[in-house]
Amino acid sequence: MLRSTAGTVTTAVAALFAPPILGALAFNQLVATVLEHLPAGLSGVVNGGASERYSPEVAAMLLGAWAVAALAAGATTLHRRDP
Repeated sequence: MLRSTAGTVTTAVAALFAPPILGALAFNQLVATVLEHLPAGLSGVVNGGASERYSPEVAAMLLGAWAVAALAAGATTLHRRDP
């Protein structure tokens, strides 16, 4: 979705790694719940086994939903820029 390679890599790294690091600093149940539904939290459930909230199969489906959402956003951006 971004035109710059460096900007894309920086944004991807920040989006994947910054929330778990910053979320560890906050001791809030809402923050913990949100972090569990981000790709980093979901991949931990897929690799490590069942969590309190859902099974590895559900976590894999949620990771797939993240991938579909990213592809849809990219396709929409491409369609808007190149009609």
